[in-house]
Amino acid sequence: MDTPSQLVRDASDANDQYWYIHGKRYDLSAYVDKHPAGSLPLELTRGRECTELFESYHSLCKRPRKMLTRFEVKESAAAGQPGGCPMRASPFEWDETPFYDDLKTRVSAHFREQPNGGHKTPWASWALLVSFTLLTALSFVAWVLGHWYALLTLPLFYWLGASNLMHTGGHFALSRRPWVNRLGSLMGSVHIAPATWHRQHNIGHHAFTNLEGRDPDLNHFLQVGVPMPGFRLSPRQRWLPKYAWHRFAMATQSMMTTAGPSILNTPEYLVDGKMGKAVPYLFSSRWAVLGHILGRLAVVAVCFVLPFFLFTPWKAAAFAAVPVLVHGWLYFAFSQVSHVNADCVPDPDLKIEWAAHQVGTSHDYRTQSRFWSVFSIGLNNQIVHHLFPQVAPWHYPALAKIVAATCETHGVPYRTSPTWTAAFRKLLNHTAALNDPAPAAVAPVAAVEPAPLAE
Repeated sequence: MDTPSQLVRDASDANDQYWYIHGKRYDLSAYVDKHPAGSLPLELTRGRECTELFESYHSLCKRPRKMLTRFEVKESAAAGQPGGCPMRASPFEWDETPFYDDLKTRVSAHFREQPNGGHKTPWASWALLVSFTLLTALSFVAWVLGHWYALLTLPLFYWLGASNLMHTGGHFALSRRPWVNRLGSLMGSVHIAPATWHRQHNIGHHAFTNLEGRDPDLNHFLQVGVPMPGFRLSPRQRWLPKYAWHRFAMATQSMMTTAGPSILNTPEYLVDGKMGKAVPYLFSSRWAVLGHILGRLAVVAVCFVLPFFLFTPWKAAAFAAVPVLVHGWLYFAFSQVSHVNADCVPDPDLKIEWAAHQVGTSHDYRTQSRFWSVFSIGLNNQIVHHLFPQVAPWHYPALAKIVAATCETHGVPYRTSPTWTAAFRKLLNHTAALNDPAPAAVAPVAAVEPAPLAE
């Protein structure tokens, strides 16, 4: 069991001092407070190999690559330092990247026609986000007053507003102002704590999508070691007899994808020391641990305790549970169809470009529909989102055309579904094939130990 002190990064440890990009060691300590997107991105990646994150978040500008040279730490300068980040070989091809290079050139040309910072959230999108946030506030008042319709309007508008702000702000794509992105991340903290989100989503899932042992999202529903049915999302995970109940497990656990990350999983992560068995769950100080815990307790107090002071027990139970379950299903419905189908299973032994891997492990639908872009908070264009996470969702329909054309030029399979229901049907078929009794035998891979990180 990890104690709070073990969850805190030791400032004297050499792992805290360096960043590792393309196998080279860099000391960016003097640049942390000068970073244009704020200090958080560098604080999160200190002490780990962050090639994939560096490349994806700087895909539209060349200056950071040129700046790195002066921060490089030669082996002689680092000699004698204790510890050090394990120099894991990247699972991707970085020496020759013709597809990614061409794609970045085309997308950069598109944004050169936009105002400076044009890849962030435009005013039209801000108008929608503010409107949905105000509707969320009104629904919260109705929820406190005991109006039954709030059980649906509160989670719906929270999904369209706060969850969108959290997702986009967590990718530093809301604004060029760091404080705006941080505020956006906090707006969605009822769903998931920012500290958890950055580790699970940015550092784990986005860098190593659908790779067993590195993408924590693959472990959400396994339920290993607990008396609950579950289901697996990867053919390289061990099959258990209880997964024959996967339809029941999905029907129930799909609604828990808000309560789980927000509340229920937090003790496990703090005790285990890892986010989703893949990403170290470490903090920069004891105050950060305390702040994280207090934030979770505040969510419990407002969402789950307050109703019992306002209503009768049965009504309180409904007002505590239904909004969280509805929001959980919305999150499941739009996030899982983007990566869980037979076409999105990678070959871990095939070393390809990171960008080609992202196209192959993501799935789109209705890419040109503004309605679905708003309703899915941009997740209908998951391929674009994974290739350019620093770009706001409003721009995805335009970029989807560029990505599709570039994929055709380079022979990279670009798979989409005509509708959300078609994509969801692929998810159901894939999970059935993975979890029905006597599935195709695939030996599970050994867990990969990621390099540690700090907040």
